[in-house]
Amino acid sequence: MPGHLTSMADYRKLRVWQKSEVLAVTVYSFAHGVKDAGHEELSDQMKRAAGSIGANIAEGSGHRSRKEFARFLTYAIASSSELENHVNHARNIHVIGWNDCAHLDQEISSIRKMLEGLRRKMV
Repeated sequence: MPGHLTSMADYRKLRVWQKSEVLAVTVYSFAHGVKDAGHEELSDQMKRAAGSIGANIAEGSGHRSRKEFARFLTYAIASSSELENHVNHARNIHVIGWNDCAHLDQEISSIRKMLEGLRRKMV
Protein backbone atom coordinates (compact mmCIF):
# COMPACT_ATOMS: atom_id res chain seq x y z
CA MET A 1 0.00 0.00 0.00
CA PRO A 2 1.45 3.38 -0.95
CA GLY A 3 0.69 5.08 2.37
CA HIS A 4 1.96 2.28 4.57
CA LEU A 5 5.43 1.38 5.78
CA THR A 6 6.69 -2.14 5.70
CA SER A 7 10.32 -1.98 6.79
CA MET A 8 10.71 1.23 8.81
CA ALA A 9 10.05 -0.48 12.14
CA ASP A 10 13.77 -0.86 12.94
CA TYR A 11 14.70 2.78 13.45
CA ARG A 12 18.19 1.75 14.59
CA LYS A 13 19.10 1.06 10.97
CA LEU A 14 18.35 4.66 9.99
CA ARG A 15 21.55 6.70 9.68
CA VAL A 16 19.73 9.80 10.93
CA TRP A 17 18.76 8.00 14.14
CA GLN A 18 22.35 6.78 14.59
CA LYS A 19 23.67 10.31 14.19
CA SER A 20 21.03 11.68 16.57
CA GLU A 21 22.08 9.14 19.19
CA VAL A 22 25.73 10.20 18.90
CA LEU A 23 24.62 13.84 19.15
CA ALA A 24 22.53 13.11 22.27
CA VAL A 25 25.48 11.45 24.00
CA THR A 26 27.70 14.41 23.09
CA VAL A 27 25.12 16.92 24.32
CA TYR A 28 24.77 15.03 27.61
CA SER A 29 28.49 15.51 28.28
CA PHE A 30 28.25 19.23 27.51
CA ALA A 31 25.08 19.53 29.57
CA HIS A 32 26.96 18.20 32.60
CA GLY A 33 29.33 21.16 32.34
CA VAL A 34 26.42 23.55 31.88
CA LYS A 35 24.85 22.20 35.07
CA ASP A 36 28.16 22.52 36.93
CA ALA A 37 28.29 26.16 35.83
CA GLY A 38 25.03 26.76 37.69
CA HIS A 39 22.53 26.43 34.86
CA GLU A 40 20.66 23.27 35.80
CA GLU A 41 17.46 24.17 33.93
CA LEU A 42 19.33 24.88 30.70
CA SER A 43 21.22 21.62 31.12
CA ASP A 44 17.96 19.71 31.51
CA GLN A 45 16.42 21.44 28.49
CA MET A 46 19.44 20.59 26.35
CA LYS A 47 19.27 16.93 27.35
CA ARG A 48 15.52 16.71 26.76
CA ALA A 49 15.73 18.32 23.31
CA ALA A 50 18.69 16.16 22.26
CA GLY A 51 17.01 12.96 23.43
CA SER A 52 13.74 13.94 21.81
CA ILE A 53 15.23 13.92 18.31
CA GLY A 54 15.99 10.20 18.34
CA ALA A 55 12.95 9.36 20.44
CA ASN A 56 10.64 10.92 17.85
CA ILE A 57 12.35 9.05 15.03
CA ALA A 58 11.92 5.81 16.97
CA GLU A 59 8.30 6.49 17.89
CA GLY A 60 7.38 7.56 14.38
CA SER A 61 8.96 4.48 12.82
CA GLY A 62 6.62 2.35 14.91
CA HIS A 63 3.60 3.74 13.09
CA ARG A 64 2.33 1.95 10.03
CA SER A 65 1.51 4.97 7.89
CA ARG A 66 4.03 7.17 6.15
CA LYS A 67 1.95 10.20 7.12
CA GLU A 68 2.26 9.36 10.83
CA PHE A 69 6.00 8.74 10.50
CA ALA A 70 6.34 12.12 8.74
CA ARG A 71 4.50 13.78 11.63
CA PHE A 72 7.02 12.42 14.14
CA LEU A 73 9.89 13.45 11.87
CA THR A 74 8.44 16.97 12.05
CA TYR A 75 8.62 16.74 15.85
CA ALA A 76 12.24 15.59 15.61
CA ILE A 77 13.03 18.57 13.37
CA ALA A 78 11.41 20.90 15.91
CA SER A 79 13.49 19.33 18.70
CA SER A 80 16.65 19.90 16.67
CA SER A 81 15.76 23.58 16.37
CA GLU A 82 15.09 23.75 20.10
CA LEU A 83 18.43 22.11 20.84
CA GLU A 84 20.21 24.50 18.51
CA ASN A 85 18.68 27.41 20.42
CA HIS A 86 19.77 26.02 23.80
CA VAL A 87 23.32 25.36 22.58
CA ASN A 88 23.62 28.89 21.25
CA HIS A 89 22.22 30.29 24.49
CA ALA A 90 24.82 28.28 26.42
CA ARG A 91 27.52 29.77 24.21
CA ASN A 92 26.18 33.29 24.71
CA ILE A 93 26.29 32.94 28.49
CA HIS A 94 29.82 31.49 28.21
CA VAL A 95 29.20 27.95 29.45
CA ILE A 96 29.97 26.34 26.06
CA GLY A 97 32.92 27.55 24.00
CA TRP A 98 32.59 28.98 20.50
CA ASN A 99 34.35 26.03 18.83
CA ASP A 100 32.25 23.47 20.67
CA CYS A 101 29.11 25.39 19.80
CA ALA A 102 30.12 25.53 16.13
CA HIS A 103 30.70 21.76 16.12
CA LEU A 104 27.32 21.08 17.76
CA ASP A 105 25.57 23.50 15.39
CA GLN A 106 27.10 21.67 12.42
CA GLU A 107 25.94 18.28 13.71
CA ILE A 108 22.45 19.57 14.47
CA SER A 109 22.18 21.14 11.02
CA SER A 110 23.32 17.92 9.34
CA ILE A 111 20.75 15.87 11.25
CA ARG A 112 17.99 18.37 10.52
CA LYS A 113 18.75 18.18 6.77
CA MET A 114 18.60 14.39 6.91
CA LEU A 115 15.30 14.54 8.79
CA GLU A 116 13.85 16.96 6.26
CA GLY A 117 14.90 14.71 3.39
CA LEU A 118 13.39 11.65 5.04
CA ARG A 119 10.19 13.54 5.82
CA ARG A 120 9.87 14.57 2.15
CA LYS A 121 10.09 10.89 1.18
CA MET A 122 7.31 10.00 3.61
CA VAL A 123 4.70 12.48 2.36
